[in-house]
Amino acid sequence: MNTERLLVFDLVGTFAHFRKYDTNSSSLSYTFPPRTTLTGIIAAILGIERDEYYETFSTDKCKIALSVLHPVRKHIHTVNYLFVKGAGDFNGSNKNVHTQIPLEIVFPVGKEIRYRVYFTHSDKALESEIEKHIEHPIYPLYFGISEFIAKAEFVGYAEAEKVSSDAAVEVHSVLNLSYVKERGLVIESGSVPMRYISEIMPLEFDADRKLKSVAKFVYEQTHKPVVAHLKSAYYRVKYNGKEENILFMG
Repeated sequence: MNTERLLVFDLVGTFAHFRKYDTNSSSLSYTFPPRTTLTGIIAAILGIERDEYYETFSTDKCKIALSVLHPVRKHIHTVNYLFVKGAGDFNGSNKNVHTQIPLEIVFPVGKEIRYRVYFTHSDKALESEIEKHIEHPIYPLYFGISEFIAKAEFVGYAEAEKVSSDAAVEVHSVLNLSYVKERGLVIESGSVPMRYISEIMPLEFDADRKLKSVAKFVYEQTHKPVVAHLKSAYYRVKYNGKEENILFMG
């Protein structure tokens, strides 16, 4: 049996803004954090400096899957920004320092945003360091911008078994569409139509923080698993009495 151990933890917050890399002056947001954002959050847990972790968490060394545990919604709000050069710019007397920017914010449908992360790395000592610091990170965590504070919660370790199937599979993680056969998405569950949303997201940066690759991801807006015919094997994970099917982001 081909099995692998995964570190499982949750990222929790009240609001989020994961800025789309191809957005214009209106700051639009992804519904869930891209892989590049997740590696930044993990680097913050470990205390790794900005722009110094891209090789450490490259796709050939590190595998990450993500599921959206609670339904979320997005809404655009206009935010006032200040261009501050000195103390006098805080008192509102200089009208030229104000800029209004539409900002798309991710809200929870319930009381909190909660994403589940499934993580494995070729360096198992690094996994142990993440577990050690996960609930007491070295750097503060936030969901996209510093105003939206987040926290991490350790869930446990999962046993992941690699499985192949010719039948349609329920996938509980967000799904990279490159793993799906042509016209392989199942558009109805019983008689209920699925509400799929797809987003093109950055997948990886190179050592110079240049975009190395992107991917198109799909998730089900009403919080049902994505159902699809897959080109390749998926992972059946078991932990804390749960059993789920996941695929890594890239």
